[in-house]
Amino acid sequence: MADQNAIPSVEVMRAQLVDAVAAGVEEMGPCPDDLDEAWIDIELKDGWKSRTKVVWPKSSSPQSFPLVIYFYGGGFITGSPTLVLAPARGLASLLQCVVVCPTYKMAPEDPFPAPMQSSWEICAWLSDPANLNDGLLKDAKSKIDLDLGFVVGGLSAGGSLGAIIGGVMAASAAGMTDVLGDLPTLKSRVTGIFAGILFLGEEVTVPAELKALFRSRKENDDPYGQQSAYIRSMIDIAKIDLLSPWCSPTNLAISKDDFAKYHPKRVFAYGGEEDPFRDDTVVYGEWLKTIAGIDSRYLVLPGEAHTAWVTPNWPACHSKLIKETTLDGMAWLLQKDWDKTKELPY
Repeated sequence: MADQNAIPSVEVMRAQLVDAVAAGVEEMGPCPDDLDEAWIDIELKDGWKSRTKVVWPKSSSPQSFPLVIYFYGGGFITGSPTLVLAPARGLASLLQCVVVCPTYKMAPEDPFPAPMQSSWEICAWLSDPANLNDGLLKDAKSKIDLDLGFVVGGLSAGGSLGAIIGGVMAASAAGMTDVLGDLPTLKSRVTGIFAGILFLGEEVTVPAELKALFRSRKENDDPYGQQSAYIRSMIDIAKIDLLSPWCSPTNLAISKDDFAKYHPKRVFAYGGEEDPFRDDTVVYGEWLKTIAGIDSRYLVLPGEAHTAWVTPNWPACHSKLIKETTLDGMAWLLQKDWDKTKELPY
């Protein structure tokens, strides 16, 4: 008899997510009239191409907008840009920004650190405004201006990528060439990190002074231990080195002064009270509080599990709380306001 609590295979998880995203896309409908969107390919130095969705506000006259790179989640083993098309459209419309949702390399085909380093390369390409402004947006009146804001992040694994990229940016700028290796540098500095329901690592990743805060793996596991088994499986499949700076910025051997000097100046993170990953957010947020010069905010949402605004029509992922938390966090990072009298998008 099959084990009812067995972790599904990667192939099964991917197929299930594809079906859920397709149902969400059908319910969401076409691109809204106030936006444009298109697919592009971003080619990395090894020839691998990131299929990337770009969403931007329509403009009748020349206008510049900040850039948001928003990565999907899926444990570094599944997911797609369309998984986060719903929030991408909402952010682009209500916050008037260009939102880019890239594909990154995933395990088991491309294990650690490929998901993280391919995401870095994508950010490096996008950090040169000319690549979009003289490419996809050449004939559009909308352009990106990174002086208006350059935010990187996403949800779950995508939130982790934001935290990692912020840390690697600081290490690279501080002269820690061993971290970056032969990867390209950023041409523009990231100004903000959005880390939704992120994975920071395991207890070994947590700074000693904060280990007492890291309780949610046990407190929020299910009675059968399936959630903790999934986390272990994700780490094993992706071959994540829990002590590498490409897993967590807390692993960087960098002074707090250098970190604060070169890291993005604003960080927003949130987690769910009932999520096994809750304390990844708590530890990340409390660790950032010890670094003077970084303005960070984090929230633990009451009653929420591993929940984020995504395209599949899962009711918990389309609640007012989840959408407003995403919009408020991103608005703060971009130092913008948004019209809360408008109906929230899908």
